[in-house]
Order: sequence, then structure tokens, then C-alpha cells
Amino acid sequence: MIEGFSGSGLKNLCITAAYRPVRELIQQERLKDLKKKKKDEEGQSKEDASDAKEESKEERSITLRPLNMKDMRGP
Repeated sequence: MIEGFSGSGLKNLCITAAYRPVRELIQQERLKDLKKKKKDEEGQSKEDASDAKEESKEERSITLRPLNMKDMRGP
């Protein structure tokens, strides 16, 4: 699959593949934030929402999935 790639090309391939799980994580976090906003708008008071935001910030941890061959092959 990588026949004819230069060292620089391989480096770029690896960097691009490594960003894929990061982009997925960012997308998941955005969806979570949108869902929380909708939930807050549907019935919670502003005080409850601010308390929930403070708690969720403390509980969040970043976990990236490992790279796989699908990341190397691209979209």
C-alpha cells in the first residue's frame, strides 16, 4: 500500500491518521454539548444548568481510541 512513498510522505500519512481519533472525539464532545443545551432549554432552571456544567467539567476525561488500519487508509 505504501510502495513509492517517501519518508516525508509516510510521516504525513501517520500524522493525518493520528488526527482521525482526535476529530472523532471533538465531534462527540460537540454532540454532547448540543444535547445538554437542548436538555437545559427544555426544562431545567439556569441554576441547575450551571451546577451541572461545573460537575461535568470535573468528570470529563479524554480517552482516544487506538489507531487502526482504517485510519491509515483514509475516509
